[in-house]
Amino acid sequence: MKFAKDEGSSFLHIVIVWVMFAIAIIVTIYVYTMSLTSTVKTQIENDLSVANLSAATIDIQHYTDTGKFVLIDVRKAYSDFIYTFRVNMGLEDKGNNLFDPEIGSYFEGIISNISVINFTVYNIDGNIITVDSYNVGSNVVSSMEYSNKQVFTPDGVNVDSPTVYSQVAVTLTLPGHVTKTVTRENSVAVIFNK
Repeated sequence: MKFAKDEGSSFLHIVIVWVMFAIAIIVTIYVYTMSLTSTVKTQIENDLSVANLSAATIDIQHYTDTGKFVLIDVRKAYSDFIYTFRVNMGLEDKGNNLFDPEIGSYFEGIISNISVINFTVYNIDGNIITVDSYNVGSNVVSSMEYSNKQVFTPDGVNVDSPTVYSQVAVTLTLPGHVTKTVTRENSVAVIFNK
């Protein structure tokens, strides 16, 4: 009888070890997934900042003519933005405003289907704020002017100097081939010494 009791006790120990092993694997996968997601989100935010900065180019001709700082045409700004974003992220253009990581890039297998959701340039002339939103899919610019009004970018930045705002959607591929779409946004203001 003592033999059977030891055998049952050994079986219980084996089950406990396997359960603990399974829990450790689940926790490890969870921590890895959270770390990976955080790292990718941070990298995308940093690359958006740099790309927005590259798009925040002053229109020299306008400055020469009027002495006022404004950002370049929104289409040209978008072209500068997308070039910088693609180079920094190592992306290839799939067409229709979709980008994937290039083969061999850091993000290959981790992210896919990156698309620009919103690209907007804010210019200020006196007390008038001009908001030029670029519709990426149709290559159409919609423009609105606000007079004597406080304007904020979609991410909550108060527009008190020329500003570039962008938002992208990214599909993350997590362990177990689970996909999750996240959006990242960023505003960069060009501040001038007055």
